[in-house]
Amino acid sequence: MDGKIIEFLKMTEDEFKEFSSYEKESYAKELHKVFNAPLEEAYDKSNKTFETYLSNGLNSENNYLYSITETKNNTKVGTLWFLTRDNNGIKELLIASIRIFDEYQGKGYGKKAMSLIDNKALELDVDKIVLHVFGYNKTAISLYEKAGFEPFSVNMEKILK
Repeated sequence: MDGKIIEFLKMTEDEFKEFSSYEKESYAKELHKVFNAPLEEAYDKSNKTFETYLSNGLNSENNYLYSITETKNNTKVGTLWFLTRDNNGIKELLIASIRIFDEYQGKGYGKKAMSLIDNKALELDVDKIVLHVFGYNKTAISLYEKAGFEPFSVNMEKILK
């Protein structure tokens, strides 16, 4: 990354509108692709997910929404959404979405962001960090494994037709 430094800056309302529009569509397409859900159902599920977790937009309780920004040039290189929750007495930080924009991928920003998420988790005094990644996303899986994540459940399939 050539000594570049990134930081997480709280999203503005305009950034949030752009983020939520992109993420809702992206998640719906993922659901359609991975689970073969009809597109209309996938969009409904995606919208309901966002309504559930981000019912109050940027001010939704226990949700953290950031623009990942390179400090030297004040350049936005990605977005991050995570939330904290209690899971049977274990305080978790769930990475709901991390996205490094296409033109900045492969330049170390994802690795640096994962390190900063660790720092945020320590600040929030969580017990663990969790995330979900679709199995075909080998690039993301590699990044997460390098950041110390391990799979705790694996679904597999073999498509015959």
